[in-house]
Amino acid sequence: MKTLFCLRIVTALLLVLSAGSSFAQIRAKAKSLPKAQPGANSIVTKRALAAFERDFKGAANINWSQVDDSFHVSFIMDRQKNAILYNSDGYMIYHIIFGFAKNLTKNVADQVNGEYPNCKIQTVFHVFQGRAEVWFVDLEQEKSLIQTRVEDGLLMEDYRIRDQILQ
Repeated sequence: MKTLFCLRIVTALLLVLSAGSSFAQIRAKAKSLPKAQPGANSIVTKRALAAFERDFKGAANINWSQVDDSFHVSFIMDRQKNAILYNSDGYMIYHIIFGFAKNLTKNVADQVNGEYPNCKIQTVFHVFQGRAEVWFVDLEQEKSLIQTRVEDGLLMEDYRIRDQILQ
């Protein structure tokens, strides 16, 4: 009986501790870095810098920051803002291109406009992560904001916010 009671107390403590840690937030510290230059004083790894310079010739307004053990770079290319996260080995974790309706491909634009004909496209985020390619499209409709996503040719609505003040 005493063993069963102790087991219940230990189980209850473990549940409380695990529940508390599951709600904890992890915050990554970002640290701005000086202009990235290959060499002994550079905090950006040579591999990450080489991968960026190889794939994004002509990039402008380049800003690097360190996020834990990874490197975030934001820049302008083809008149669009871009953000990339590299690991220390130079592997691209994700790439986001920020844009507007004019930056959508014809297929994606036709698909979104066909499903939401009374909406105006506000902003577009083109995301590459691993082998996935996703378009996030923010729409405005009278008193609603809608975020949709197109992935593998499938259009999905992520969420809809109604402006209660205007109604």
